[in-house]
Amino acid sequence: MRGEGERGVVNRPYFASIQVQVALKEESEVQRLIILLMLLFWVVPAGAVPSNDVEITLQRIQQAWGGPLYTVTIYGDGRVVFDTGKARAGFKELLGSDVVAFRVMFPGRHESRIAPERVAEIVAEFDRVKFFELRDEYKVQPPGLVADQDINRLSIRVQGKYKSVLDDAGDIFGMPPAVTELMIMIDRTASTHRWIGGNPGILAEHIARHGVDTPDNAGRLVLALARRDQEMMRALITTGMPLDYKDPYGMFGMVGQSLYMEAIISGWTDVFVALDQRMPPPRVDRASVENVFALSGGCSLYITRRLVAQGFNPTTARGNDNISIVEAAGRRDKGCPDSKERRLSELATMGAQ
Repeated sequence: MRGEGERGVVNRPYFASIQVQVALKEESEVQRLIILLMLLFWVVPAGAVPSNDVEITLQRIQQAWGGPLYTVTIYGDGRVVFDTGKARAGFKELLGSDVVAFRVMFPGRHESRIAPERVAEIVAEFDRVKFFELRDEYKVQPPGLVADQDINRLSIRVQGKYKSVLDDAGDIFGMPPAVTELMIMIDRTASTHRWIGGNPGILAEHIARHGVDTPDNAGRLVLALARRDQEMMRALITTGMPLDYKDPYGMFGMVGQSLYMEAIISGWTDVFVALDQRMPPPRVDRASVENVFALSGGCSLYITRRLVAQGFNPTTARGNDNISIVEAAGRRDKGCPDSKERRLSELATMGAQ
């Protein structure tokens, strides 16, 4: 046998070729095999996967509580494809837009790239959770037991092998929690949030390409309202989204009216200001405005002052349940831009009892 220095030459790239050839001539058949294995290990690191032989797909088929519906696929070379596909027949017509149908701010097909090293990390995680050893389905038993549950499908193709797992409320029916964590990892690595939730920057780019006055753009206001996403609501209003679009989920007909009422109740000062700059107070009957004004408990003092300037009286305003604005202010201690103490104090100066 040769010394450690001679056996280690296969790890030195400058001399590996010459010295391995010499070693192969001098050593026995067993030693030849050992050296060949060492050389193979040196050339192809353990765990390496050819980039053209990886395809990871996550499908969000049904999401409880109105979550987003989409498919994201990650390829070994780092390519990412996000796609919502097409809405079921009649579904888009019923809800008015693909945005609302899929609950995705920017539906359709989008492509981006990530580093191949990030793909390798995901592949390693599939291996860690022993994905190929899982059952093909983790689903509701008996069928129909859970009406509103998450349904997802996670699959991987790697080195000629393929495995798909259906998650039909699987976390309740024996699916390892690590699988759910793997789905979250895929979403996070692919940055699907940029299309699902959007942001003002992506919105500005989209408007520059497609304009403002479209059903999908109006649907974005509905989705932002449903998610209570104040940043996107304000951005959508200030960029000129139509406010007369019928809100399929709201109580007041048009999305502008729904936004106006929710801004009062929730104390969304920025949303209220943006609406105030776009249009006069929406055509909502005064009784309805007085009701939400009372329920708000003066959550935003800016909004309270604006409503008082429009003739609403904080002393007499009472909600449908006969609770006054002062009573509501005393009960509501969280989720408002202004503290309960400050609201009660200012309402008192306005003459509220």
